[in-house]
Amino acid sequence: MLPSQANSHGTGAALQGPYDKYALTSNPECIVIDTSWVCNLECKMCHQAAPDFSIPESPHISIELVKRLIPLLRTTKSVYMLGAGEPLMHPQVYEIISLIKTECPDTGVAFSSNGVLLNKRNIGKLIDSRLDSISISVDGPNLERGHLKSEITYKNLRALAEEKQRRGIAKPEIRLGFVIGKDNEHELIPALRFGIEIGIKGMTVEPLRIVMPNPEWDDYIRANNIYDHMDTVGPILQQARALAAAHGIEIDTPYIVNA
Repeated sequence: MLPSQANSHGTGAALQGPYDKYALTSNPECIVIDTSWVCNLECKMCHQAAPDFSIPESPHISIELVKRLIPLLRTTKSVYMLGAGEPLMHPQVYEIISLIKTECPDTGVAFSSNGVLLNKRNIGKLIDSRLDSISISVDGPNLERGHLKSEITYKNLRALAEEKQRRGIAKPEIRLGFVIGKDNEHELIPALRFGIEIGIKGMTVEPLRIVMPNPEWDDYIRANNIYDHMDTVGPILQQARALAAAHGIEIDTPYIVNA
């Protein structure tokens, strides 16, 4: 039953009041599952470092709740397992992926990760779960605002690509995520070249911006905002788009305008 078909008493009457015009008239094409609030890293400028951030008492979605969502998940094109933390920290993440793929074979499943936990054992479990796509954050090594284990992430990504090749499979597709600022503009092209080397499907480049206020980092973010440095960032973005196109890689730049 959709929100437009039921009121708070579940009688099936049409939704009334100031929010009726915002009610869904059809099921969404993508559903995001808030998978886990726990992370294996402590990045200084992450939302988890914000003064008012706190992890709830039950930090992981239960597999029982996912089972209850199955009828809805069957109606959507894709499921994105995200959250405030690292999805691979969920103790049943592979079971959840397998459950969704078994019960909803026509629904694509994907998630974002920092890639640190993608060791050889977990790579096997991830492939066996039939995950469709994974996006890994690679903002550049030795970046003050990023995690300090980039070398592990790059090593794990190579291992994932090699295991896919060994098995002769295309999934999970590998995508890269890159948050660009003046501080790491020089790392974008090397990251993309690395992606070309391991056979990525696509790359998303987003601008460094304040998502959750953090007094310790807000001035740093403002100082490295790309819109104050488009004389150098702009040409790099254009080069990245051309390089991606030459290798058949999808490159997406949400939130970046006039560049």
